Amino acid sequence: MDLSGTWTGSYSGPYNGTFTLTWSQTGSNLDGTIHLSSPASSPHISGTVSGSAISFGAVGVVTYTGTVSGSSMSGSYTDLANSQTGSSSANKS
Repeated sequence: MDLSGTWTGSYSGPYNGTFTLTWSQTGSNLDGTIHLSSPASSPHISGTVSGSAISFGAVGVVTYTGTVSGSSMSGSYTDLANSQTGSSSANKS
C-alpha cells in the first residue's frame, strides 16, 4: 500500500481543527510534514505502516496510531506535552 502524497483531514479532542499531511513512503517507512490549523504548526513527522496499521508522530510533540483502508485513515492521537488524547481521520487527496 503506497501512502505517498497529500492527505487532508480533521481532528478533535484537546485540540480541534484540520490538517494537511504530505509524505513519502520508502518500504514501510513514512517521512513528511503535517500542517495543523490549531495550534498552528508544521512539524516534521515520521512513521511506519504495516498492513493496515499506521503509526507516526512528531518527536516530542504528538503520536498517532490508526488504520488505513484504501484512501482513508482513522485513529487516535496523543499530545505528549499533557498526555491528552483525541481522534482524527483523513482522506488521500
